[in-house]
Amino acid sequence: MTDPFTLRISRRHLMTTAASIGAGLALGVSATHARQGRAVEVLTHDEVQQAPAFERGRHSGTTAQNAKLEGSGLFESEVIESPFPFTHVGLHWRGSAGSSFELRTSADGVAWSNWQALHIEASPDETPAGETYASLSSAPRHRFVQYRSSLSRGSIEKVTSTFLNAEDGPTLDAAETSVQQPSVIDFAREDWGCDERLRFDRRGREIWPRMYVPVKKLVIHHTAGRNDYTEAQAAAEVRAVYTYHAQTLAWGDIGYNVLIDRFGRSYEGRYSRNLSGGREVFGPDVVAGHASAHNYGSCGFALLGEFEPGYQVANDTMADIAPPEAMIDRLVDLLAYRATERFIDPAATSHFLLSNGTWNDILPNVCGHRDCLQTACPGQLVYNMLGNIRSQVASRLGWQSGPAFTSGPDGGPGIPNLTTNQLSYSWSGPGEYRFFLEGWSKTSTSEAVTYLKGFTSDRRPAWPDSWTTNAEVSYSNLANGHYTMHLQRRDGTGTSYEASRTVLINAQSSGGNKPPKRTNR
Repeated sequence: MTDPFTLRISRRHLMTTAASIGAGLALGVSATHARQGRAVEVLTHDEVQQAPAFERGRHSGTTAQNAKLEGSGLFESEVIESPFPFTHVGLHWRGSAGSSFELRTSADGVAWSNWQALHIEASPDETPAGETYASLSSAPRHRFVQYRSSLSRGSIEKVTSTFLNAEDGPTLDAAETSVQQPSVIDFAREDWGCDERLRFDRRGREIWPRMYVPVKKLVIHHTAGRNDYTEAQAAAEVRAVYTYHAQTLAWGDIGYNVLIDRFGRSYEGRYSRNLSGGREVFGPDVVAGHASAHNYGSCGFALLGEFEPGYQVANDTMADIAPPEAMIDRLVDLLAYRATERFIDPAATSHFLLSNGTWNDILPNVCGHRDCLQTACPGQLVYNMLGNIRSQVASRLGWQSGPAFTSGPDGGPGIPNLTTNQLSYSWSGPGEYRFFLEGWSKTSTSEAVTYLKGFTSDRRPAWPDSWTTNAEVSYSNLANGHYTMHLQRRDGTGTSYEASRTVLINAQSSGGNKPPKRTNR
């Protein structure tokens, strides 16, 4: 078996490969490797607190009545014990808005860590349970946790502490598999000990069935966990996030497409296609769960750690922990890899149509999670670096800008949906072109995508093999849904990034799919 630590891709190799690559080929070299997976079972346990437990806590302006935690003030919980030493704890709660949480942990219930402010991982409309979930907090095999909540309005009905041990669980033998692993990925799911059982319900069905929408946006996150993990512990960090997302949040898989540790090593995230030549690693276009209604048509890159200013390190000491150079170098590798596959201009911005039928106004192609939603992610220290990261990716690719459309609808905030089932486009400029129209729809009650146009049999973008000098195209009898016109140009100096125009067709007379009202995850 190829040693995953040797699967590196240097800056010089990336630039050389990008200069010589043809349309549709990925940056780096993919190869098929045999994997004898030994999954690690992550130990989990939930401790639920409701009204009786709320009464045993300490109140300052809050009360425990009407089976709820109410008032305006500070509530400190009783000490909560885990049945096993835990490496991570995730807090989640049910109740109205207007509260913030902190927690601390202890090995013996006497000596405690500092209070840690919690970041929000998922809001109530992003999970089946309808609760608010904090990001995981790490602990060195502690046994006790205590939380405190600052309430300004509303009430809390239930608080759950989910304990996880991602290091000491039993190993599970698995059959040997073949994976098609690109050189930018150091650890496939088999390598970091992924327990694939968590992707399925009791009937053996995928909890979140895989869907594919062509990637247009590259979204950067941080996991908001610890920054001091060792090389040996990094895979456990990934396992903990996977278990929390797949099992506790009931997403059926990890929310990110790929993760990167502080040593510059990459970990496969979301499960992708099963192919005849081996399972696809870091496959393009698979819809993940990292940015709510932005998930459809985006790819999530997560940095393992927290990168907000003033990270608490020890003895109430606060420090700015910037992402290490190795981590950012690998992030640039991965961004360049995906941008090459999908002809994405890392310096460009555009309106982005969300799966719920609304628009994000002028979203950068390489963006932070906070550009999509109201969140601190990916941390201010990473967010400050995004301009430089975009420039690094662009310099590695060095392609021409996309061709110019001269006509054709292009949606955006405040622009009405199309009420016609026809689309026409034209463009200009010297050279040859290739293009395709992507179309899909989704209802408000299901995560599933209905593929309408522009997909191959294995749900990849249906770029034609040949190029043409034609500079216009028309489509008719289109069903209601999301449509993106993808266009590329080439001339004697090389191939361009793609240009695109996106619209939402909602022709009431067709009786077709209505635009979705909301989407989870």
